[in-house]
Amino acid sequence: QLYGIFCLQYAGRFKTVTDRYHELLASPTNRDHLLNKSNLMIFIGPYVSLAADNPTQAYSSLDEALKMWPVDKLCFQQIIAEYIRVEVLLYDREHRLAVEAMEKLWEMASRSSYFKFEHMRLLVWELRARCIVGQLATANSRAAEKVANRAIRKLEREKIGMGRPMAQKIRASVSLQKQDLKAAEVALVAAHDGFEQCQMEHYQHTTATKLCEIRGQRDTQFAQNVSDWFVRQEVKNQQAFTEMHYPIWDD
Repeated sequence: QLYGIFCLQYAGRFKTVTDRYHELLASPTNRDHLLNKSNLMIFIGPYVSLAADNPTQAYSSLDEALKMWPVDKLCFQQIIAEYIRVEVLLYDREHRLAVEAMEKLWEMASRSSYFKFEHMRLLVWELRARCIVGQLATANSRAAEKVANRAIRKLEREKIGMGRPMAQKIRASVSLQKQDLKAAEVALVAAHDGFEQCQMEHYQHTTATKLCEIRGQRDTQFAQNVSDWFVRQEVKNQQAFTEMHYPIWDD
C-alpha cells in the first residue's frame, strides 16, 4: 500500500493519493509505526497539502516527520524531505529561500552514496537547475547558465526515461528567462510529449499549462482539458503548481 501510494503521487494522481493518505495515516498499522508514518508524512503529506493550496501545512508535515529521525546521521528520508521543502518554497514563491535550501540539499545529496542512484541524481539535478535559472537575469548569469546547461547534459545522458523530458523542461525555462518564446515552445512541446509517454501526469499538465500561457491559448479546448485535469485531481491552485515547476522570478 505504501509503495503504491508513492507511485501514484509521482504520477500526479492527487485525488486518489489524498484519499488514501488520510486513510493510511489513520490506520493502526501506520499510526504506531514510526518508519511508515514518517515516510507518509515526508513523501506524501506535503503534496496533499499543496493540492489543497496549503503550503504552511506542507512545511509542518516535513518538520514533524523529521523530528522522528536522528539529526546526527544522514538518511535517505532527510534528503527527500529537503528536496520536497525546496519544491514547497517554490510553490510558495519564496524563491530566494528556495535557492538557499537547494544549495544545502546539493551539498547534502551530491556527497552522499545516495547520489549513485540514477533516480536521485535526476531529481536533484533537475531541481537545482530549476532554482538556478532565476539567476540568469542577475550579475551571476554566466555561472547560472553554466550550471543549467550542465544539468541539461546530465539529464540527457541518464538512461531512465524521464531524463530527456526533464532536460527539455530546463531548456524551456532557460529560454523563457531569456524571453526566447519560440525556443521555449519547442522545448515545452518535447517535454510535454516525453512526460506523457512516461505517464508523469503532474509534470505533463504543468508543462501544458505553461505551453498554453506562452501561446496565448488560455481559451482553447486544449487549455480547458488541462484545467479539467487539475479539477479532477482536486488541485486547488493550478497556477501555483505550474510556477513550482516553471518559477516566475520577479523578486
